[in-house]
Amino acid sequence: MLKVNKNASTELPNDANLSTSSQAEPDDSGLLPCPFCGSPAEHYPDGDMEGYIIMCGNKNGDCNLQTFGFTTPEEAGKAWNTRAAIPQTGNFRENPISSTNNFRKIADTSTNSPVIPDGYALVPVEPTDEMIAAAMNCEDVLFNSDESFCVQFGNIYEAMLAAAPKPEANNG
Repeated sequence: MLKVNKNASTELPNDANLSTSSQAEPDDSGLLPCPFCGSPAEHYPDGDMEGYIIMCGNKNGDCNLQTFGFTTPEEAGKAWNTRAAIPQTGNFRENPISSTNNFRKIADTSTNSPVIPDGYALVPVEPTDEMIAAAMNCEDVLFNSDESFCVQFGNIYEAMLAAAPKPEANNG
């Protein structure tokens, strides 16, 4: 989902050169179409609860651009409308000095690269047999006489994470 920062400046630089011939026209409510897919914008007046929201009206579900959290409909509209125009000519992928050409050459390293913050680990959604075995063999699992057991979840979780498969390094 793409979001617009409500704290960002909505002023254009003095040297901004925006051609009105390449810009889309606002609709009856004064909103420009989505800058990514061209669909009409939709205003959701939930100001009292969540702030004022403007979303892309694309019904196919493949564009989720929105502005949200503004205290007035005017602020939300200004944030939505303050962005570069949709390029009307040319194909940026054919630009010989564009970095997107490099991405196509090394696609396996340019997409789907998770960023894992310190203190987090990438683990399977479903625990593996090794992870379950590590949980069962953790010192903090206490078996009762009736074959049930009591657990210390924090320690068991740590044991399961230690037994989780490690992602293989991609060395090209």
